[in-house]
Amino acid sequence: TVKQYKKTCDFLHGSSLCKTDNIDLIAKSPAGATLTSTAMSSLTDKSVYFGKGAQWATLQKNGCIEDIVCFGEEKRKLSADLYLANGREQTISHQFCFARNTGNCGSERIVASKGQKVASKVQRLSKRRQWRTDDFCKSWMLKTPSIEAN
Repeated sequence: TVKQYKKTCDFLHGSSLCKTDNIDLIAKSPAGATLTSTAMSSLTDKSVYFGKGAQWATLQKNGCIEDIVCFGEEKRKLSADLYLANGREQTISHQFCFARNTGNCGSERIVASKGQKVASKVQRLSKRRQWRTDDFCKSWMLKTPSIEAN
């Protein structure tokens, strides 16, 4: 788990099932590390990405992540017999993002629901590389939702 893992990782993946894992991953990773999370049906969900009180919105608002780039996948039919389909055939299309850790929130915990910082702030230094425009396929890119609207 994040709270016990002591090694440094530079590519991180958060789950949609945990309330603070994206925040914890950023707090315990170096500046320049890349964060991504489980794809959601919407980037404005209230758990992971940019809905009110969501983890990514909190991280962005507190200057913990930058260089956010988001994507949408093409629609797919989900067979009714798959576990996550709940016994009904459905069409799905997920959205997800990548972001870069600024290093501004290391060794601190940010409470997503209140957006307040807890513990001491430690600035982490690292060589940071900006995303290049050719790093990603532009035809799948989405506009990152504004956190001011939440």
